[in-house]
Amino acid sequence: MLAGPPLVHGFVTSLISTLFLVVADVAFIRSYYFGMFLGYLVLDCLNGLVLLPVLLSMFGDRKVVIPEKELKKRQTVKRANAGDDAVVNPVYPDKQAVFGQSSAAPQISMI
Repeated sequence: MLAGPPLVHGFVTSLISTLFLVVADVAFIRSYYFGMFLGYLVLDCLNGLVLLPVLLSMFGDRKVVIPEKELKKRQTVKRANAGDDAVVNPVYPDKQAVFGQSSAAPQISMI
């Protein structure tokens, strides 16, 4: 997913919405409000378009370590979905639900 177009769109729309302050009669509003807001917009746009992509390309691609318990849960679910109709609950692997064999309404239990 590209982050550039939404960032540029946000920058342009925020800039357009505050451009009327350039022609304000009060110098205080021009220098402090518009100037600071423009600086804020430029810093945010540079942060999103330059700094964060560079930092994520340097430090963002780390190996994900899955704990052994979670790995066993995922393998149980994969085995259950491999060819039969049984679905194994990864939290309670001893309880299985087989679809299509019961016409009764499902029972909801509070655990």
